[in-house]
Amino acid sequence: MKGLDCRRLTNLPLQRQPALILSDAAAMLLGMIPARQALGVVNDWKRDLAPVASTGFPLLDRCTGGFELGQVWVLTSRPGHGRSSFALGLALKAASGARWSTDFVSARDRLDVVSARLLATTARVPLHRLRHEDTSNEEASRIAAAVRELANVDLNLEGPREGASPEPTEGHADVTVIDDFHLTGYESLRMVRDHATRGRLFIVTVPRHLVLIDGELDPGWTEISDITVDIERPDATGAGESPRPGEADLRILHNRLGPQTTVPLAFQGQWSRFTPIH
Repeated sequence: MKGLDCRRLTNLPLQRQPALILSDAAAMLLGMIPARQALGVVNDWKRDLAPVASTGFPLLDRCTGGFELGQVWVLTSRPGHGRSSFALGLALKAASGARWSTDFVSARDRLDVVSARLLATTARVPLHRLRHEDTSNEEASRIAAAVRELANVDLNLEGPREGASPEPTEGHADVTVIDDFHLTGYESLRMVRDHATRGRLFIVTVPRHLVLIDGELDPGWTEISDITVDIERPDATGAGESPRPGEADLRILHNRLGPQTTVPLAFQGQWSRFTPIH
């Protein structure tokens, strides 16, 4: 076959055409499969896939396939565009929707701040209102309902450690979310990938300037991540009145099994949460 132009194959006399269709036995010896068996292999692949769960955003699920144990997701943004809030919302969804045991580790924010943000998001009560004793009856009712809801999910919160950076550890968690992952040190990147291959979902947040170089995704992050998402809020740019107040875009920069596209979301800033856009 060396040097043979494939376009000339149909011009060869029938008896001189090379035997391009391998027998099943020959294909197996060469580590290949006959094309007619491909559908069966795909069915086996689908059956053996790790469990998948919704991210809580149907359009994002459609583009990425949703959360899968064994994946690494990287969330990035400019400061103030909501990557911590988005990561916390994903952690809550993994714990409440998929019923996966989930650890949320903050490398920067204190545990009381993370807890207050989680309660505000779940109860739909503005964060600053949680500080007041004089919450309305409606707000108090929503807070009580949120406390009951959170008591039934396997979601564990951890703040910054004194003298130590949060690192992926051996444990029971199906999902580990690390906010401000860059504070753990880049030597952790390979370790996260190794832990993920053992069947854990990792979601990490990193500032945009550490992930994008001259507007392009750093190949180092591409190697580690399965999905890389850049969060943009047009009303957080400080460039005057936004034509899209309360909206956000998820720019999928890297996607191993799907397209690179943009998914629109709504941002409810008073509750520090993102929701599907309608």
